[in-house]
Amino acid sequence: MTRLSRAPRTGLARMRCGLRRCLLVVGLLYWGVTTGCVTVENLDETEPQHAPLMVVRSGDYALLSWDSELNREYAVLYTDGDRRFADWHPLKGAERIRGTGREIRIEDRLPVDRLRHYRLMVRN
Repeated sequence: MTRLSRAPRTGLARMRCGLRRCLLVVGLLYWGVTTGCVTVENLDETEPQHAPLMVVRSGDYALLSWDSELNREYAVLYTDGDRRFADWHPLKGAERIRGTGREIRIEDRLPVDRLRHYRLMVRN
């Protein structure tokens, strides 16, 4: 199941969200349950666009988030294999996401024992 949510990026709410995310990441790194690959690729033939993708893994789900830009379209791809030789597949529910100028979050459910890599594609 993939869930899409958009978080506000204003004032105190943004600061509390950032602190909560930081604490979550530090905790997950301490317990050794993070996974993922971050790659940015542009579908146009123009300069590559940089949109850092944050991936946090906990149990049977992964939380993906990035700061979107207005008038951009995003797609999240994944692979369960070796990312160098893998076939990348669109993540269900995250094939075409319109940028809002805010942070976008997506949850991906997967078996606890499966390693998954993600890639964020940006379209103008």
